[in-house]
This record gives sequence, C-alpha cells and structure tokens, in this order.
Amino acid sequence: MEEIQHRHHEIPRDRDIVLYCSCPNEVSSARTARLLKKKGIHRIRPPEGGLDAWRERKFPVERHLSKSSVEPN
Repeated sequence: MEEIQHRHHEIPRDRDIVLYCSCPNEVSSARTARLLKKKGIHRIRPPEGGLDAWRERKFPVERHLSKSSVEPN
C-alpha cells in the first residue's frame, strides 16, 4: 500500500487495471482501489473472489517482487 502511494503516477490511466490480492475477502485490493480512485485513477477493477477466483478462471498470473521483498545476499 505504501509503495502504491508513492508510485501511483506510474499506473496507466487510459486502460482498465485489475487489482487483486491474496486475502480471502479482498480487503487489501478494496483499500488500494479506493486510494487509487482518490489519486485520479478510476478504471480499477478488483474482481470478486480475489486471486483465488482469478486463478480459477485461468487468467494469467505473474509474480513481481518489490525491492522491499528481496533479501540482500
């Protein structure tokens, strides 16, 4: 959430953005969608069912690690 607050300007505003989280009740994606709408990004689509529903529908998933999640050697 903190990274989104600082990098929201990198998110395209001319297309739909699917925003999902791995929590069972989509709390994180709903909060993030609300934040992005306040920042002027309105084409946010948090799917019902979160990541599990996304995978069940066989939609693509890519893993991207943020700088903070990578441990130094």
